[in-house]
Amino acid sequence: MTQIGINMCEPLHLSVETVLTLSHLFAETVLSTSHLLVEMVFSASHLFAEMVFSTSHLFAEMVLSTSPLFAETYQ
Repeated sequence: MTQIGINMCEPLHLSVETVLTLSHLFAETVLSTSHLLVEMVFSASHLFAEMVFSTSHLFAEMVLSTSPLFAETYQ
């Protein structure tokens, strides 16, 4: 009788283990995905900031280099 009871608990044990393993894998997947998403957003915002800085720097260089020409033209 005891042997039958132990054998009946085995599928339940495997089911619980399977559920725990699947939930652990799901949590790992969600964590990895959110980590990659954060990395992607950070990289994109960093690149955008670099682009804005470079563009404004080039614009400032252009204005500074053409200012003397305008000053000479309108004197």
